[in-house]
Amino acid sequence: MKLLLYLPLILACSASGQTLSIDSTVEKLMDSAGVTGLCLGVVRADTVAYVQAYGYKSTATRQKNDTATSFYATSFSKAVFAYLVMQLVDEGKLDLDKPLFTYLPKPIPEYTNYKDLEGDNRWQLITARNCLDHSTGFPNWRQYNPRGNKKLEIFFTPESDLPTPEKASTSSSSFSKPSPTGPWKT
Repeated sequence: MKLLLYLPLILACSASGQTLSIDSTVEKLMDSAGVTGLCLGVVRADTVAYVQAYGYKSTATRQKNDTATSFYATSFSKAVFAYLVMQLVDEGKLDLDKPLFTYLPKPIPEYTNYKDLEGDNRWQLITARNCLDHSTGFPNWRQYNPRGNKKLEIFFTPESDLPTPEKASTSSSSFSKPSPTGPWKT
């Protein structure tokens, strides 16, 4: 978290071309926060202004990190992705409630990683809003499919009509999202 607090300082150094200052600042922050590996990229005006890898990709093997290393970012990436999606909504390029398949050139089950959905047409109901609020019907990870078959399956019908402030003001619906039901619930 401490690294995030210093991000404006790092970006300011990048803007002024002070790469030695960026590197020493990042290395000090990593050391104080116990961070063993990090990749930093700065994009300014649609141009990559700075990219650098720090630390290790594996502390066990002492293998140095490089800019091609993929880090497990867990929930941090969710906020970034949601922000980017909402920019597309603001630009009128994406409708949160329009089924996602309508943006694609072919049906979802025809894509290699989604062949498991063949025969279950509920994929046609999935919207960007469903993806953002975790109401697609998918388990978090296909490898944790509760049936143990590692297939991508829809376990409940995607919620295509969640309450909105507009609907709530004209009806008695509540704002609580319907809880998904499926074979993993007890």
